[in-house]
Amino acid sequence: MSFEVIAQISILDYIQPGFFPRMATGARPVIRYEGMVGASCILDLGIKGEAFVGETIEVTISFLNPELHRELMHVGLEFGLYSANIKLANGKIDALLG
Repeated sequence: MSFEVIAQISILDYIQPGFFPRMATGARPVIRYEGMVGASCILDLGIKGEAFVGETIEVTISFLNPELHRELMHVGLEFGLYSANIKLANGKIDALLG
């Protein structure tokens, strides 16, 4: 059985050589939140497809290991999306699916 969440994410401005500050459908950042030090996830930004610095957008997040997240996540949970140690976005869970 799959497990996904709907969340609002705000794209941060991260100045780092070789990085273009944006998020796109299919991106696989690391998600970190209370109780989870880090795990891979997959983003779906819907018809918009991508978001840039300063934008807040609704996304669907799927998990590569859903069993790790099901019991820890709840509506209102705040999280961060990362690439290595670079924080790309802040987020908050709006709904749990599946």
